[in-house]
Amino acid sequence: MWKILVSGSIAYDYIMKFDGKFSEHILKDQLENLNVGFTISELQKSGWWTAHNIAYNLGLLWLKNDTIMLAAVGKDFIQDENLSKYVNYANVLKDPDLFTPCAYITTDSYHNQITNFYPGAMMKAVNQHVPKWDIQYAIIAPNAKDAMLMHLKECHSNDIKCFFDPGQAMTLFSKEDLMQALENSTYLICNEYEFWWILEKTWLQQHHIINMLEKIVITLGKNGASLLGKQWEVIISWVKVEDVIDPTWAGDSFRSWLLAGLAKGLDREDSAKMGNVVASFVVASQGTLHHHFTREDVLKKFQETYDQNVMF
Repeated sequence: MWKILVSGSIAYDYIMKFDGKFSEHILKDQLENLNVGFTISELQKSGWWTAHNIAYNLGLLWLKNDTIMLAAVGKDFIQDENLSKYVNYANVLKDPDLFTPCAYITTDSYHNQITNFYPGAMMKAVNQHVPKWDIQYAIIAPNAKDAMLMHLKECHSNDIKCFFDPGQAMTLFSKEDLMQALENSTYLICNEYEFWWILEKTWLQQHHIINMLEKIVITLGKNGASLLGKQWEVIISWVKVEDVIDPTWAGDSFRSWLLAGLAKGLDREDSAKMGNVVASFVVASQGTLHHHFTREDVLKKFQETYDQNVMF
């Protein structure tokens, strides 16, 4: 039976809301002397970051036992019994000395975000290795840099189709690191800013990176997603959401069902559409892992949005 490998982080989140716009309080001619604070109106503590979020959404599709999650947590980590219904913790490393990573995320009224992150036990993720059993697709999501580079190399060596997802970890990578990561990847998935950052950091042109990979997936927020190949580009439109409450983890849910769709035999467009549909459920709830949906919910919204049926 095929498996999906999810390599990434597990962390505790402190999600905050700022009623205003960050840029209105930052003096552009004083960036070198930046000293600014924001008073928040809401605070929520939750988890669990990239690996856990992706695995959870796969679990909602009854793929818990087909998902291998590689992540490292600390001595303070407590496994949630309710989440265990959807997430397989068998391959999670627990360090007895360090604390679980923590993220402090502030979102303003225009959905701009500022994030601070403490890695903690994540630095031990390099002690985990990609299993050699039948893995069909893998995603290497934000984690300790050394672990990400190692897992990409191991996937490449084992002929596993693998997504490189630099995300919040992108500033850890040098030009040489990024070139190594791209050379060991089958696909790249990132948002627009991250893609342009990669181009600038590597000194490459867009067509150079496209020629290195089978496909590139660029998430566009409310504008959907762009799929790039060597001689084609497809824009996948977003799913209409009446009330966007929290966009923080929409990207992880998109990634989960993009992977699931490909693994289930859907083509690239329908897999991305499926990711968009699932993300629409996530942005309509507050925080992480508070959403729930059924297969029927997803297929119904898929048909309503894209005017087509899909076998899934």
